[in-house]
Amino acid sequence: MIRNVEYADRKKLQKTYLDGLRRYKCRGIPIIIDGEECPEKDWERIFEMSEDGGFYNVNADMVAGHIAAAIGAGLDIAKPNGQMMVDSGGGTTDVAVIALGGIVASYSMRVAGNSFDEAIVKYLQSEYKLAIGTSVAERIKKEIGCVFDPTEEVTTTVKGRNLVTGYPEQITINQLELFEILRPFAAEIVMGVRNVLERTPPELTGDIYENGITMTGGTSQLKGLDKLIEENTGVSVRIAENPRDCVGIGTGKCFDMLDDLKEGFTRASTYIH
Repeated sequence: MIRNVEYADRKKLQKTYLDGLRRYKCRGIPIIIDGEECPEKDWERIFEMSEDGGFYNVNADMVAGHIAAAIGAGLDIAKPNGQMMVDSGGGTTDVAVIALGGIVASYSMRVAGNSFDEAIVKYLQSEYKLAIGTSVAERIKKEIGCVFDPTEEVTTTVKGRNLVTGYPEQITINQLELFEILRPFAAEIVMGVRNVLERTPPELTGDIYENGITMTGGTSQLKGLDKLIEENTGVSVRIAENPRDCVGIGTGKCFDMLDDLKEGFTRASTYIH
């Protein structure tokens, strides 16, 4: 089971970020939020924390998610060897090949955990006339969601509101029927990975086939996604330890690696994990 970082630990990460921003500013690099330079007194609003301690809506001129995820996953990004990352969170999936501290090729798509959750909600509404929230859909996805070699024998019960009667109702769904709903989105992620592989310089392609692909982000834990990528690319895939936290951990470390990063701190982004 993947260990979740406790709320207090995430608060420490938040403090690390803010301390890093101060060092960032001391180097003469402005902190930009919504197109305007943000004064230090307002930096706290850069980081909003959800109930489970997860960061969301991080808007600043900060480290690229690919670089942060790679560092948080324990990869040595300064090596000349090509390394491939697939960071799939809630809102986006980012794929990148990294070498010598910089991004060689990358691709970002708005297909990730939220896409799977919304598909489950719509499926239950149309097929069973059952209304559920996205939090219930996420639970279903975690319990029986699978995008590779599913089975009808794995099931879960779902409670919601019947759209016809308006009364509470409970149904049972199986992994195989859910597979049909999730498969198109998983296929898009696979296509994104193949897109980056095809644009990777030949001299780095061999490194990737030797080193494999590292996956981070909460959606990397969707059952079978790693196997699906392996089958369609021929490249081995490993899921990083504590994948949900790699971007956060890596961003904190990046502030101590400014001189080693070729192009890490380059763009404004929103990361949802």
